[in-house]
Amino acid sequence: MPTEIEKREEEDRWFKKHEEDLIEAAKEKKRIEEEERLKKLHFMHCPKCGQTLHQIEIEGITLDKCVKCEGLWFDKGELEELQRREEEHKHKFFGKFMEMFR
Repeated sequence: MPTEIEKREEEDRWFKKHEEDLIEAAKEKKRIEEEERLKKLHFMHCPKCGQTLHQIEIEGITLDKCVKCEGLWFDKGELEELQRREEEHKHKFFGKFMEMFR
C-alpha cells in the first residue's frame, strides 16, 4: 500500500506529465496556425519576385507561370511527367535537361 508521500509524488508526476502534454499540444497548434498563415500569404505567388502566379497548361499538365518575370514553376512530379511524355514521343530535350539535376 502506497504511503501519503508516494501518493503525492505520483500525483505530482501525473500533473507534470499532463502539463508537459498541454504545453506540447499548444506548441503544435501554434506551429500549424503559423504554417497555415504562411501558406495563405505565399500561395500562388512567385518565389522569385513575389507577383501572382497564373496557371497554364502544357501537354495536359497545369503549371504555374509568373505574370511579371514569366518564371515557370513545376509542382512535385510535373517535370518528370513532361519528361516521361517526351520520351514516349522520342524527344530528348527534357531528358538532357533533367540530367543536370542528377
